[in-house]
Amino acid sequence: VLDLQLLSETEVSSILQVPNTTISTFENWDHSIIYAFYLQCQSHPSNTAVQFEDRSLSYFRLAALVSQYVTALEASVVPV
Repeated sequence: VLDLQLLSETEVSSILQVPNTTISTFENWDHSIIYAFYLQCQSHPSNTAVQFEDRSLSYFRLAALVSQYVTALEASVVPV
């Protein structure tokens, strides 16, 4: 199993050598990651938020799913 090669050497090389163009600095950012997500949802609802293989979710759809999960979690919390 350890010797199983999932990617060719060319694929590995291209993945490792592609610069990350999504790097941002947050030196003056005084908000939470939740607020940053909210801003993205408001500013770019139709943009792709997450992608895996051939499936993707827009910020709008991801926000709707997050809202459903939060509602379900809140409903399952037992008051102390």
